[in-house]
Amino acid sequence: MATAEQTKMHAKRRQVAKELLSTEETYVKNLQDLMKVFCEPMEANAMLPENQRVISKDDVRTIFGSLKIILPINKMLLEDLKAQLAVPEEETIFIGASFKNMAFCLRSYISYCTEFDVSRKILQQLKQNPEFVSFFEKLHNKDIIGKMTLKDFLIMPVQRVPRYRMLLTEILKNTWDSHEDYSLVKEALENVSITAQAIEDAQEKFDNMNKIIAIQADLKQNKKEERLALLQPDRKFVRSDVLMIREVNSESDFHKRKLLLFNDLLLVTKASYDSKKKREILKLMSCVYLAAVNDIVVTSAGGQPSISIFSGDTIHMIRFSDETTRDTWFQSLRESRDFAIEKEDFKQQGKLNVSTPKPTKKKKTRKSTKTNEEVRFLNPLLALDKNHLKNAGEKNSITESASMDTLAWREPTGDSSKRERSSTLFSTHATRIKTTEPVKTTPKEEPSEATRKKPKLKRNLSVDSFRKIVQPNT
Repeated sequence: MATAEQTKMHAKRRQVAKELLSTEETYVKNLQDLMKVFCEPMEANAMLPENQRVISKDDVRTIFGSLKIILPINKMLLEDLKAQLAVPEEETIFIGASFKNMAFCLRSYISYCTEFDVSRKILQQLKQNPEFVSFFEKLHNKDIIGKMTLKDFLIMPVQRVPRYRMLLTEILKNTWDSHEDYSLVKEALENVSITAQAIEDAQEKFDNMNKIIAIQADLKQNKKEERLALLQPDRKFVRSDVLMIREVNSESDFHKRKLLLFNDLLLVTKASYDSKKKREILKLMSCVYLAAVNDIVVTSAGGQPSISIFSGDTIHMIRFSDETTRDTWFQSLRESRDFAIEKEDFKQQGKLNVSTPKPTKKKKTRKSTKTNEEVRFLNPLLALDKNHLKNAGEKNSITESASMDTLAWREPTGDSSKRERSSTLFSTHATRIKTTEPVKTTPKEEPSEATRKKPKLKRNLSVDSFRKIVQPNT
């Protein structure tokens, strides 16, 4: 019999499950409207001849991503949730089982979410074409989608997985350990959490890559120096700020510079605005590789919070307006330096651990398990003195000079039957050796006049050539 606490948890659990079902119904309907109002007409337009279409197949595929996979998955989940909540109020509902069926399909959300920003940029580029704008405006059927736009629909799958995680967490809180659905809900929450974290990581990585690409485009470098390529697989942008910095060794004063911190280097740039291109230009003044930094120390410059960066013989001093900003930068610099050193050590270790080719193993020859006596018994000719046998010019032929006097008989030990058999075999082979005649070769007969091949007549021969063939002696 359920306790009062379990009865309360059961009611709360069912309430959250109803919210899950309600939001899932709305979500699936919105996905269906998205496919009907936007995706299908754009796919049809992409199939038209090139001079008539306003969007390509690749753009349609990128914009709508994995929606054709996601929609059937959520339809299946919706039907399972409806079946679970169709039971009477007092009966147990199994929410975990519904999510277990779709756990293997949740990865489709990762690919969709990583391409979400790309799809938005493609739409912005397409809207520069007046023909596409006219076509796009006609797609907004107000009777179906109301005031919602394509952007509102496209972001829904990105927001859905975190919503699953929140609702499943609440359901698990109201499911006691001995409940039949406890292990399934716990497993479902773990799968959804893994997917949600993977989406967040992929999105963060994608945003970081776009940020670095934008910085690289704005960075102006000295043409005489080697170009600094910012985009690296393991490089991450950390923070940027406009601060006062000076290089102590050069005895220069503090200058206002824009500092860009990555997880392995620090860029000191001079920012300016290009009115023609309408964007910021960052002139690279210096680059500090954090793996080569000896120490980072909190100091004070003129009574203001500062940080000193010691890199070989060079010292960079950064001045801040307040201690909070200084402490934040100090923590970021230390963490980035630790990562850079670890990264450099890993590279050096990889260079040292060069795999050497394995020595080739000699093929093992199988040794015969037969004894000498067994070998002599099975093949008596091996007991003969082969130095007295000479070739007669032909392969495997033996001359008459091999006589019985030159044959050495070795009687095998053992029973009498083996000795008799060995003696018989020896006599047979010895007789064969003695009576073997050398192979006689008959001289090859010359072909007769009748069988001699005559040259074939050739077409388009001259008269003289024809006479030489027919009458060679004339």
